[in-house]
Amino acid sequence: MKTLPKDKPIRFALVGCGRISGKHIEALAEHKENVELVAVCDSIKERAKEAAAKAGIKRIHTSYDELLEQG
Repeated sequence: MKTLPKDKPIRFALVGCGRISGKHIEALAEHKENVELVAVCDSIKERAKEAAAKAGIKRIHTSYDELLEQG
C-alpha cells in the first residue's frame, strides 16, 4: 500500500455549501497540520462566498466541472 508523504497536507475541495458545510470546515480546520481546504463549490454563488470566507480561502466555484478543470 502506498503511503502519503507526511510533509504535505491532503488537499480538499468542499462541494456543496449548505448547512452541514460549516461542520466540515470546522473539522478540516481542526486538522490543519494534515489537511488543506483549497476551494469550495456551490451552485449558489453567495453560499460559496460565505463558506470561503468562513474557511479563510479565496477560491470559489459554482460548478463541479469548473472546479475539476482548474484542479
